[in-house]
Amino acid sequence: LQSGLSIPIYQMSLAAYYYLSVCKSWKEDRQFKRYQWLFHLPPAIFGVTTALYGAIDDQFHPAGLWCFFAGTDQSFALLFGLFYAPLWLSFIITGVLMGLIYRHVRQQENRVARYTFVGRISSSFRRRKGGAANAAAGNTGGTTARTAAPSSNAAERKFSKSVLHQTVFYSTAFYLTFIFPTILRFYQLANPTVLAPPYPMLYLMG
Repeated sequence: LQSGLSIPIYQMSLAAYYYLSVCKSWKEDRQFKRYQWLFHLPPAIFGVTTALYGAIDDQFHPAGLWCFFAGTDQSFALLFGLFYAPLWLSFIITGVLMGLIYRHVRQQENRVARYTFVGRISSSFRRRKGGAANAAAGNTGGTTARTAAPSSNAAERKFSKSVLHQTVFYSTAFYLTFIFPTILRFYQLANPTVLAPPYPMLYLMG
């Protein structure tokens, strides 16, 4: 179970990869190739080394559904210091990075929308000016001026909405995996004298 902590940390690492790629324009053949090991090794090393420490130091004992940090004076500190603190930190960092990605894409869309709208206004103004010149010269076959209209909000926000959905799905799948064990630990903190938590809570966590 402790070695499985590598998974949420690796999810955080992937979120950092997406952030650097989208927001900082990192390239696969340049920055990522050079620093690729930073995205893969730390999650695996942290999970494996902390699991080995718990096994070698005899810190793993029965703890509800499985054996985990329990049964010693250090169990509480190890449980939160080596598992839940890194887990919750990865929750926060992943959510922040996903939010920054969405904000960046939204800002880019706003810039493109303003540029496109200004271009349409300029084109319309040139057509109006040309039509007025033709009318002054007595040319009745001049081009009819058309008023530029901004594109609809739905069309302008299509890409950012797609990114928003992807970030929400990515984060939600991540959070749902670990939210029930987190709720159980908070329950145990609030009720230290209760030896067995409610069965529905154990069922959802399992």
